[in-house]
Amino acid sequence: MITNSYIGVSGGYLGDFSYRTHEEFYPYFCDLNISASAYEGTTRQRFLSILENSDAPTQAKILKGVLKKYPVDFFPEEQREIKRKAAKEIEELIRRLESGQAVATEQLYVTNSTVERAIQDTKILIETNGATSGVDRIHTALHGYLREVCRQAGITLTEDETLTQVFKLSKSSSLTKWGDKTSRY
Repeated sequence: MITNSYIGVSGGYLGDFSYRTHEEFYPYFCDLNISASAYEGTTRQRFLSILENSDAPTQAKILKGVLKKYPVDFFPEEQREIKRKAAKEIEELIRRLESGQAVATEQLYVTNSTVERAIQDTKILIETNGATSGVDRIHTALHGYLREVCRQAGITLTEDETLTQVFKLSKSSSLTKWGDKTSRY
């Protein structure tokens, strides 16, 4: 959303960034000591890599820097309404990043202790080590969730079935008999 919908991309490059201005972006607009030249690829690829591998407070500073460098009135008049909506979404993301709640959470209808523990572990890993550190725990949460859905639907599983196997069983079994209940999950 930030690169394509807000800043814009042309030929794989981010907005009006040159390699030099991208390097200057972090200290000037974000008050961060990040060297974009330490990353490979186009300015877009470097920007995304830096953003994805940063902790939540750093991500918030980068997003604030984006809004500072590219205020809504930077864009042509005909694009401003769309950019205004995107800027509001970015501001909401900044608020969540600064509050420690990067992803909006909702009450889970189907859960168990495995799912809850994996979600908590994921939050901690993402905060301390970045988004890629939580992938394994997200896999565990999804596996636990699907196992619980199957259990509640009366589908018998063994302990050694993989996520893919559980998913296939859940798709091909009596879950279709749940009717309106599945819309809650």
